[in-house]
Amino acid sequence: MQFFGCIYRYRLTGVPDGHFLQNTPYFGQTLRWVGSHQEAFDKRHKEHVRAAARAADTKKAADNDVIMQALGLHEAMRQFGEDAFERTIVATFPPFRDRTAAPTTWQPWADEEEVRLIDENGGVMRYFADEDDDHGGCQTFNLTPGGQANAGGAQKWWEALWARSQQAWLTFQSELLKYAEANDGDMKVLTDYKTASGYNLGNAVKNVRSQNTYLKGYPERREWLDSQPGWEWSVQTETFEQAWLTFQSELLKYADANNGNMEVPQTYTANGYPLGQTVNKVRSPQSYLNGHPERRKWLDSQPGWSWSVQDDYELQAWLTFQSELLKYAKANDGDMKVPDIYKTANGYNLGQAVASVRGRDTYLCGYPERRKWLNSQPGWEWSVQKETFEQAWLTFQSELLKYADANNDNMEVPQTYTANGYNLGAAVSNVRSNQMLKGHPERRKWLDSQPGWAWSVQDDYELHLWLTFQSELLKYADANGSDMKVQTNYITASGYKLGKQVSNVRSSNSYLKGHPERRKWLDSQPGWAWNVRDDSDLQAWLTFKSELLKYEADKEHGHMKVPFKYKTASGYLLGRAVQMIRFQGCYLKGHPDRIRWLLDQPGWKWLTHRRSHTGETDATRRAHWEQVWREQTQAPAPPGGASEAPSRAEAAEAAEAPAPEEGARHLGKRKRRSRVDAAAIA
Repeated sequence: MQFFGCIYRYRLTGVPDGHFLQNTPYFGQTLRWVGSHQEAFDKRHKEHVRAAARAADTKKAADNDVIMQALGLHEAMRQFGEDAFERTIVATFPPFRDRTAAPTTWQPWADEEEVRLIDENGGVMRYFADEDDDHGGCQTFNLTPGGQANAGGAQKWWEALWARSQQAWLTFQSELLKYAEANDGDMKVLTDYKTASGYNLGNAVKNVRSQNTYLKGYPERREWLDSQPGWEWSVQTETFEQAWLTFQSELLKYADANNGNMEVPQTYTANGYPLGQTVNKVRSPQSYLNGHPERRKWLDSQPGWSWSVQDDYELQAWLTFQSELLKYAKANDGDMKVPDIYKTANGYNLGQAVASVRGRDTYLCGYPERRKWLNSQPGWEWSVQKETFEQAWLTFQSELLKYADANNDNMEVPQTYTANGYNLGAAVSNVRSNQMLKGHPERRKWLDSQPGWAWSVQDDYELHLWLTFQSELLKYADANGSDMKVQTNYITASGYKLGKQVSNVRSSNSYLKGHPERRKWLDSQPGWAWNVRDDSDLQAWLTFKSELLKYEADKEHGHMKVPFKYKTASGYLLGRAVQMIRFQGCYLKGHPDRIRWLLDQPGWKWLTHRRSHTGETDATRRAHWEQVWREQTQAPAPPGGASEAPSRAEAAEAAEAPAPEEGARHLGKRKRRSRVDAAAIA
């Protein structure tokens, strides 16, 4: 770890081509005690992101200086997002360790580089909206000319750095004294100890002892630690002894609370002590045990202790099997002939577990007492193949008929379907694959006689998918006023990805190939649409239209001159939408009816100031859109032979020679605005 310093640059690239802020840069400097220049920049970037999140609240202040601070990089990052910026380190300073050398070596270099880069790339920020007159050249997002002196002075920055270090030391000092007071003056803190407030005191004490954290350049802090009666610089032997006693105490507490069981989950923690992790360390690397045979002997004497994690898992699996088998026997008059596909209500596959115990001695190898226990059960049998096969068929037949009765003779059972613990879906799949049928032609004949039975898994599965889609789509339509325009990422409460399935049906004809009746059904639904893009565009236009009319109807506004940064109470970016329509024609291409609607609105302006920087006016833009509307609708020109919209060159030529009085007023307005902007920036 050393001091790493660099000069960095942000560049706004994630905006539409031609945007007035496109490629605007920002330059800054940072110096951090880290492992690399990139790590120093990454830490500074996180601070910029947090500051951008606070920019909206800052802008609410009335003072102009505060408003200016809310502009620049942080305001742009808030509006366009951090991903809209390209981040680069443009210059680095050699790393160093002595913090006292920074004001004389690093800081002058960093200030000079920062000032130079800001000046070469257009200077401080001068205009903040597309409507501003002053668009005469490039600029940066920087609000000062650069250098720590211009931001309050290098000495002030280093004083702030020292203050943060002092605060960290005071926190450590305070928590250490609290610990000593609660432990009779003892300061031998365990490495993994955390205070009630979450402060990692154990780790901090370890760092102070081993790495001199908080102490470098501060001899008075070392003297204070030496003056504490409970402080020791090397407490390894005593700490190991204390750690073992703590582990022993916590393990016994856990055993008392769990009927002698010492199978502690690895993530278990009590009162801040990670008992689960410690048990794992004692088992595998033999922590606390090297050179202490009496500790190993003590653990061996504990009835609930085991050295192997695998032993714990295997024991738990056996106990679960034993418990579920007894529950089954109790519910079936002592019978333990469990069908292979039987699952309990909680999802435990008891039938498969019983088959594994019978066929492969699962849970029994090396445990004769378990085999003895099974032999003692009156309902247990080691070989019940003939009876089990016959019983399994009868159970399957019974459950299949129940399903058919409840589903209008339909036997297309979903593969995951389970009823009363019996996995009928899996059983149907097995029967189709010829299980339970070999040597029993009468069973196959019985299945063929059932009107709802089908041998093809694919047909059943595909039909099941379609029916599920149909059902979920109708539920969505019922809940949304017959609307079936489902967003692509929509997932139902049951976890069904309805949005993705709707997209697949529209684009890939999923579930529809070879089934014209399904396509016909979709066409008959009033809320269904095959082209969701047209719907999205229409919905976006209707939303814009509605919000614009609300804005005009509001007594506080009474017009349609919406500021670029205006956002409605619902979060809709109305100002940005207005700007995109004015300059890019969003929502208007191929829609003359929308163009006509805007042209007919008395409060609508195509340009909110007298002239743009290209010389256009509201009148010239309105004439342009009138011409577009006539071309798209083939409408005749208005009576009197109205001229077409003037070109940009003609508008610019006209703009160069305004009337004397009007030009004077315009020039005076620009001078006044320049003075206000200069005062705000200063």
